[in-house]
Amino acid sequence: MYQESKNLASIQLVNYDQLFRDDPDAYVIECGADTILMKDQMTQHKLLFFQDGSKDLTNISSCDCGHITGNYMTGCTCPLCHTVCKTNFAEELKFRAWLEIPDFLPPVLHPAVYLVLDNWLGSFNKSSGRILEVLLNPDLPLPEEYQGTLGQGFEFFYKNFDNIINFFATQYKKLNTPEYRKKTVYVLQLLDKYRDRLFLRHMPSLNSSLHLSTQSGSITYSDNVVKYIIQAKIELHQLIYVHFNATCADNYMDKRMLTMYQAFLEYTTAILNEKLLKKPGFIRKHLLGARLYCSARAVIVPLFDIHDYDEIHIPWLMAVQVLKLEIINVLMNRMGKTEPEALEIHRRALAQFDQTVYDIMNTLVQECDCVSSSGKHGLPVLMGRNPSLRLGAIFLLFATKIKPEYEDATVGISSLVSSAPNFDFDGDAMHLLFVKEMGEVPKYQHIHPSNTMVASSDAMISPDVQITDQAALAINRWLLADQLMKQTTQGENKNAE
Repeated sequence: MYQESKNLASIQLVNYDQLFRDDPDAYVIECGADTILMKDQMTQHKLLFFQDGSKDLTNISSCDCGHITGNYMTGCTCPLCHTVCKTNFAEELKFRAWLEIPDFLPPVLHPAVYLVLDNWLGSFNKSSGRILEVLLNPDLPLPEEYQGTLGQGFEFFYKNFDNIINFFATQYKKLNTPEYRKKTVYVLQLLDKYRDRLFLRHMPSLNSSLHLSTQSGSITYSDNVVKYIIQAKIELHQLIYVHFNATCADNYMDKRMLTMYQAFLEYTTAILNEKLLKKPGFIRKHLLGARLYCSARAVIVPLFDIHDYDEIHIPWLMAVQVLKLEIINVLMNRMGKTEPEALEIHRRALAQFDQTVYDIMNTLVQECDCVSSSGKHGLPVLMGRNPSLRLGAIFLLFATKIKPEYEDATVGISSLVSSAPNFDFDGDAMHLLFVKEMGEVPKYQHIHPSNTMVASSDAMISPDVQITDQAALAINRWLLADQLMKQTTQGENKNAE
């Protein structure tokens, strides 16, 4: 029954308390010290939550002076600066710093469970606040009809959680209507499945490698998301200080605890919406948007001279950079250059046009085994435009020409293959991946433009190719006639049998 709910069945709650106990490197952020100066607090927060972002965040190992680089040099000591070669990116992005709720306070609800319950319970009515918020916040009015049944505050909510859930599941009319009854069953099954981790005493902060701070003069720029966990830390610090050093009103602890908990909820929400999923977020920037070796991205322009539909022209700088190893190989093994001489020639070609390098790249094109549709030799390239899920969004094309103009940074491409990737020439950029292993090229033939000629659902010319109406009409007529003939032949054979 639980597995029937696609949304709730996909939820797998992390046991934060167990995660904290199992990690020997995890530590609790100190919140019990006396109040300290604001300046000292900022220094403390920077050490706790941030990593210095002044240097490029990279997973490539290097010493401090940059004399030795590469992950194969990890652990070696640089002979110049005498520092160990290592990466400034965490080897494992585990939670390290944790906020711990002391025993004199009740534990808080798991943030994922809070979202599920808040969505399930909704509001008492249009004029009142969200039910879950009303139950936790003693400053919000509880409707009169529930004042003898329900209480407010974190302590009451934690100690009476099962009774509160049972009340809403069995006696709250709205959740027992046909519209909500099935959802209620799923919520109860979720709570029962993860009963051991619904409440937590340890709230994690992201690894500092994901929170960067940089300094420009006297101004420090920091990650905007981390402000929420810092706010939660400040509120928890205040709670602990007041508990041991002062007296307070009855609702004071609940109010401050609500502020702390809301800051933690904001932190988890901001991590999901900003840190992970948005364009500058971790997933889109470092995983989905990660660059491969021998890849490039450039603005496209149309080819005007006579060309094949599967042909592209590559700009100078892109070709020099992508074909670096091949150029150096030719310089050393065919032209007798030493390694320093070959590297110098390549570096010079990155700054200006070099006839020797141009001739080498043209030789590489001519010696390539791959050919375009009309027989021109070309370097195999996978070229596409996001989103790349549909057929034809990525094509196997052939780079038949290297543009000698140093200032030209555009890729020339045929307008005949514009339909499937849905590009035009108003500044659209395409990504390219150069295929260096010739034996792998046949595996990509299924995304060659010729294989999008016929529609996948019918024997008709696909709308993903650009040909004249007359040609499309003639080919469609031939395809339909051929299909009809095959069907007639199959029918006659079946009747004969």
